[in-house]
Amino acid sequence: MMDPICLVENQNNDLIVNPTALEILDKMISQPVVVVAIAVVYQTGKSYLMNCLAGQNHGENPKIQYTNMPREYIRKFFIKRKCFIFERPTNNINLLQHMEEVSENQLECSFQVQTKNFCNYIFTAAKTKALRERIIVTGNPQVALKERNLHDDDMNYEMNVSWDGDLGKAYVDTINSGAVPCLENAVIILAEHENSMAMQKAADHYSQQMAQRVSFPTDTLQELLGLHADCEKEAIAIFMERSFKDDNQAFQKKLEVIGLCIYPSKFLFF
Repeated sequence: MMDPICLVENQNNDLIVNPTALEILDKMISQPVVVVAIAVVYQTGKSYLMNCLAGQNHGENPKIQYTNMPREYIRKFFIKRKCFIFERPTNNINLLQHMEEVSENQLECSFQVQTKNFCNYIFTAAKTKALRERIIVTGNPQVALKERNLHDDDMNYEMNVSWDGDLGKAYVDTINSGAVPCLENAVIILAEHENSMAMQKAADHYSQQMAQRVSFPTDTLQELLGLHADCEKEAIAIFMERSFKDDNQAFQKKLEVIGLCIYPSKFLFF
């Protein structure tokens, strides 16, 4: 038996026989039985004794399991974690109801020490939020990807993201759509949006520069192609500065196609 089951229960001040327990006795137990009655006040150790008899070393009930569930999920999904335990800020009920107005000297000394330790850790030792592929999340409202060479095959990525307007919004929109929330998926959505904007800005720069630099008639086709190459190089540099996770260079290739198809063709057949 995995968990202890009560045979006779108290329900609404009436004793009843638990039908589940009867079914177990009828279908699963063929050996002689021993009846054990444990009569104690609530929350004084009855569950622990019953679990010991059932071969378990813990005393749990559905209410306790529900209470412990968040703790178990934290352990499961946050393997590496730093936990702080805070005592009650004050024993004064009136102050507890207006904590936002309470001065520091009205709080328990032990709570003040714990709070300072917590703040010191956050400000000095807490690690920055990082996603997979070593992408670091910061709070800058402008999204940018900076790539730094660490050594031949090692790259470090830094992503500046406004949680209110960019990554956070994409994450919340995913939740509201009914899909399973995942920061990595939100990053993909964000990357598509930001790369589209980066491509548009680069294309606009290319268009403006070609319009300013090309004066017809040009002396040679080579001169036109040279101007095109210079403007395209500048446009790609602008795109690379603002692009984010364009791993397969899909947006960069689109940008190059825009330059090749629109402007050289337009000028060549002007």
